[in-house]
Amino acid sequence: MLCNSVKDLSKINKEEKKLIEEWKKTDFEEVNIESFLMPQRKIDIICNKISLLKGMLLVGSTSIGKSFMVLNRVKKNKVDFEYYKTHFAPTELFKELYSIQKTYEQKQNTENPFFLVIFDDMNVMNDEKIINILKGALRENNGKRIVEMHTIERILQETPKRFNFTGHIIIIANKINLKSENVLAIKDRTHYEELDFSYKEMLKIMSNIIKTDFPNTTFDLRKKALELIKETTDITTNELNFSTLIRAFDYLNYNPKQAKELLISTLNIDEEKKFVYELMKSNEDIETQVIKYKLETAKSRSSFYRIKQQINKELKQKI
Repeated sequence: MLCNSVKDLSKINKEEKKLIEEWKKTDFEEVNIESFLMPQRKIDIICNKISLLKGMLLVGSTSIGKSFMVLNRVKKNKVDFEYYKTHFAPTELFKELYSIQKTYEQKQNTENPFFLVIFDDMNVMNDEKIINILKGALRENNGKRIVEMHTIERILQETPKRFNFTGHIIIIANKINLKSENVLAIKDRTHYEELDFSYKEMLKIMSNIIKTDFPNTTFDLRKKALELIKETTDITTNELNFSTLIRAFDYLNYNPKQAKELLISTLNIDEEKKFVYELMKSNEDIETQVIKYKLETAKSRSSFYRIKQQINKELKQKI
């Protein structure tokens, strides 16, 4: 049984590597999204071998396009990279980093090769031993970035207990604990960015995504899915992401007549924000709006204006 599990894992790893190689061959796609601009600039910095900080930490909620944006920008910079989405134990990560280092030393015929390692949603920020490995890989001391692993040689096999790492690292995470000293140590060693899309930006990204082929869909179905999302959501919809789009594909495939009802059942609406938005669209004067808000929510006038200001900001946003 164990042998079969190892074979299955090996097969998965081979398929993942094959997929990554296919990604590398695809062309860069220009996507002009305002919230992409700052993280894209920081990726450009990390893709430059003279960058003084050797890593980037990108944080954002799930399924909003972090991976697409990172890979797309790295391809624009034409940098050699390795991409990992599979969980590593600390020792396995240490051995993998050493293997990558040696591979690029041979590939570029130098002891100081320049390359990029991308860790995508692997919970590397939740493991103290892994964080210690990454701290060594990211912080330069006397011109070297020494990665260490103090364990018995039998476990390390052909891997030395310490080596100099010369690559740059991008960590993509959904959540991090900024109260943790270990996490703050990684944040301190990297270019840090939190990614958060507005409603309009997410729709624009989706309009690009539907141009891509998906199994069991046609372009016409994908367009209908986007229109369905526009019809059933607005700026008060929480957690609007690519998963919403995929669900719409499934519902339209299942039953076009029931798709709208099915999609609505999955949406997470900010009811307070929705109420303020509806008041703003009414023809009532501002004082009446405030009174109705206070009666409905038992909250203050300042809370009403805070939400109103947030809504106005989103409505005025240009993309």
